[in-house]
Order: sequence, then C-alpha cells, then structure tokens
Amino acid sequence: MASVPESVTATAFPTPAPSPINQPSHEYLVYGVKRVAYAMSDYDANLQKIPLSQYIHEYTDIYSYSVEDRTTKIIFSDKDLPVFIMNSSGGGETAIHDIVAASPSTGRIYARMLPRDQYLTYQDAGGLYELSTDGTNQYKKLFNFDAPVGFVLSPDATKIASLYNNDFLVVRTLDSGNEFIRIDLNEFKDNWIPAISWAPDGKSLLMDVASGEASVTPAQPYSQTTGCYLMNIYDRTMEKLSAPLFQTPRELTHGFMTNPSSYAYFPRSNRLIGMAQRYDSSYYAIEPFSVDLKGANLVEIPIGHNKAVWELNISPEEDYLAYPCMQDTCLTHLQLAQPEVVIQAPAPESGTDQEQTVVGWLEK
Repeated sequence: MASVPESVTATAFPTPAPSPINQPSHEYLVYGVKRVAYAMSDYDANLQKIPLSQYIHEYTDIYSYSVEDRTTKIIFSDKDLPVFIMNSSGGGETAIHDIVAASPSTGRIYARMLPRDQYLTYQDAGGLYELSTDGTNQYKKLFNFDAPVGFVLSPDATKIASLYNNDFLVVRTLDSGNEFIRIDLNEFKDNWIPAISWAPDGKSLLMDVASGEASVTPAQPYSQTTGCYLMNIYDRTMEKLSAPLFQTPRELTHGFMTNPSSYAYFPRSNRLIGMAQRYDSSYYAIEPFSVDLKGANLVEIPIGHNKAVWELNISPEEDYLAYPCMQDTCLTHLQLAQPEVVIQAPAPESGTDQEQTVVGWLEK
C-alpha cells in the first residue's frame, strides 16, 4: 500500500483565528428532518391503483441550531403547505441531502420543491424556491428547475450549479434561472461524480470524480480521469489537481484511505477538506483532514464520532465542523479542544419514517 508523499506534512492550520467560544458567533447550523407517513403499503396502493400523493404524506421540518447559546428552533416546515421539499432523487428515500441549501451571505434557504398535486412520479424535477427562515413558512418560486439532482449555491448566492447525471454541468443565475454556462462532461461518462463545491471567490468549481463500474477493471482498477478538477466558469478552463493525494487510493494514516468523492472547499480559505475512510465488517470510520490545492500541508481534523459520516459542513468563519453521526447531527470546534456536541433528531411519530440531514449554515 502506498505511503504518504514527503511533501504531505502536518502544519499549523492556516485559517483565521476563531472568536473565543464564549463570544457571540452569530453562526447557525441548519439541518432538516424529512418525514414520510404511509397510509398503506405500496403493494396495497398498487392493487387499488391509488396515486402516490394519496397514500403518502411527505414533509420536512428545517431547524437552526445556535452555536452561541446551543438552542434549536424550527425555521421552516412544509407539513401543511401545498408544496413540499423533494428528496435527492425526486422521492423514495427520506434524506434531503443537496436539495436544500443555506446561504450565509443572504440569510435565506433555498430548496427544490414540487406542488403536491403534481407528485406523480419520483423523477419529477420541480422548481427552485426561496424559503423564509422566521417560522412563518413563506415561500417564493424562483424558476422551474429541470435537474433531477441537487445543486450548490455560489458564495454570494448569485448562481447555482448542478450536475445532469454525468452528461454536463450547468451554472444558472439565481435571480432568473438563465443558463450562465454549460460544461460538457462526456470524458467522465464512465465515472461517478458525486459532488461539486464552489471556491471562495465564486469563480471556480471543484468537481470530484470517482471511479464508476464501467471504468474499474482488474487490469486498471481506477481510470485516468479519477481525481479532483478545478473548473473556471468564466474562461471555461479545467485543471486537474495532479498531486498524489488526490488520486485513489492513498493511505494517510495506517488503515485510512482517501476518498476523492469527499473533497470540498473551505468557505474562506484556499484549502480543501477531505475524508479518509477505513472499512470494518459493519461500518466505515471517517478521519477528516485538510490539504492545500497541491495536496500538501496535510492537517488531520479529529472528531469524536467517526461512524456513518458521509458529508462535512464547515461554518462560514471556519471554526465549526458539522456532520451526520448515525441518526443525529454532530458539531465539533475545529480549533478548540472541546467535547463534541450531538444534536439529536426529534423522536419519530408513530408510523412515520424520518431521516435527519445537515443542510448548511446561516449567519445573522
């Protein structure tokens, strides 16, 4: 198994010094709890030819958690609205991962939604909506959104980017929905592209490319296109980050391998955060780390709970890290040696499936 290159060394974390923990940070973690209540089974509904919208009630409650005083409050719910927040594939599973985004720069949240009377199939694309964050459950449709996948907001909340399978990447303006740029991804058709994220300057997108089934063979287990790419949306250039750390596989610490699908930008620094994974018989453990764009200056980020973590969300001031931990959400201070905070999901209602998902951060 390959060792870490000599250029990858642990250094002091190169981010602005955080505010003292007892000072107001004005940072709020946003998380959602998607719930699905079934009036009958899919089998019985199919026998009786009952439409999906008539035997399933699907709704989402979105909460904010203040890191200053450790209080939680509900800021939006579509439970009694004629529209509902969709899921990552249009329907089916309960998670809302990548379907809702919080914008620290505007203090608003955005979601892909669909009128309930149009809830005919799991593949309906719906539209992009702006949601209130004061508990009044107000919403405004921005434009029709035909991507049956998630999206990411630019740092200034003027653009959104989304992947259309592995065919192309589209960036749209948020106020009108007009297409700003379309990038052909045909060279990655045999790969899996699970995530994209914006650079802090809003000019480039980081795209993680993992090996798909078609590109993995005994002779060549990982395709040449696997890795991280930086795409400038203004001059249409695409640069592959070619440092060894961005290739698969790569051992960081003993037994931990990097996963290229986990890299994302820090919100302020020109650095990336990634996850190393170690698989066990029943789960995989996560070890977060930070690197620069050359794959060097590695810094390990200890977290208290490292099971079943599939995403990392950094606060706007880069002092907190939020991540899912089993059925709950965990919060760790990146700089201070503090105990991990566990935000427990609300108890499920009888006969209801639910799942909690980290959405992002707000600043107020």
